[in-house]
Amino acid sequence: MNTNPEISVILPVYNGEPYLKAAIDSILNQTFKNFEFIIINDGSIDASEAIIKSYKDERIKYLYQNNLGLGATLNKAISLSKSSFIARQDQDDISLPDRFEKQISYLKQNPRVALIGTRGKIIDENNKHIGIHNHPTSYPEIKYHLIFDNPFIHSSVIFQKEIYMSCGGYDSNINKFEDYDLWSKIAIKKEVVNLENQLVLYRHHEQGLSKKTNQFNAIHLAKNGANNIENFLALDSANYTDLLKIYHGIEITNYPKYKYINSKLKEITATLINLYPESKETLNSAEKNFKEFLYYRLYLLKLAKRSYLMKLFINIQYYFIKLTGLI
Repeated sequence: MNTNPEISVILPVYNGEPYLKAAIDSILNQTFKNFEFIIINDGSIDASEAIIKSYKDERIKYLYQNNLGLGATLNKAISLSKSSFIARQDQDDISLPDRFEKQISYLKQNPRVALIGTRGKIIDENNKHIGIHNHPTSYPEIKYHLIFDNPFIHSSVIFQKEIYMSCGGYDSNINKFEDYDLWSKIAIKKEVVNLENQLVLYRHHEQGLSKKTNQFNAIHLAKNGANNIENFLALDSANYTDLLKIYHGIEITNYPKYKYINSKLKEITATLINLYPESKETLNSAEKNFKEFLYYRLYLLKLAKRSYLMKLFINIQYYFIKLTGLI
């Protein structure tokens, strides 16, 4: 068994039977071979264990535990890892064969980067391509996006174990978006980027581990964004509360005018340009995209005050916009 792996691949499993084999195969078939593969079964009651035990690859380290939840399971797996680089894989997604090779090559050439993800295609239960995750690639633009949402596919990331530990690991609070929270903390300390390549197939289905969008979760997302406004930009997040609520579809008693969106986005853009003047064009483009989306959201939220069906329509529209990769 390899005692000095360059990457520790972490796969948490909870009732992953339908897609688990494809996920495991996609890791074992990587062109980059020097890794350990830590799989923790978090109390599954389906055939997940039988699927995992059917593999004889010596790189696999398997552990069963009673159910602890995703954040705690990820932390447990990483505590068992030997490598200085941690790669994530989810039970229902697929990593394309050259994912690790491209990511490790980039990390070795750019030691200032602590976390690297990739873009990806969205597939359904039948492997049909239904959308893209065309996430931003540069550090300044990613920080802009982190104010509003999570611009990383969890299954696509590799990060430094050292930076993970300095940030306190994944938050095991089940009310948190543990990946968004961790990426935000890492981005305060070092650079985070995405490769332009689409190197993962992200599976969208009703039983996925990803949290569904609702008012309760939206509030936590908005709080994470508020923290990033303060930590990234040293601005008072209280001045941007309505902006974040509009983005996440949270109801507001008295909706602001469109010029409020303009002024707040310009403040964010100007602050980022001051920090990263070489990225002025990219940051101005990000502002334009967020303005168009926030205008649209504000219009729909105002309409939703009159109709329950309109609220449903807003959620459907938001879902399809996410699938197109516009945000």
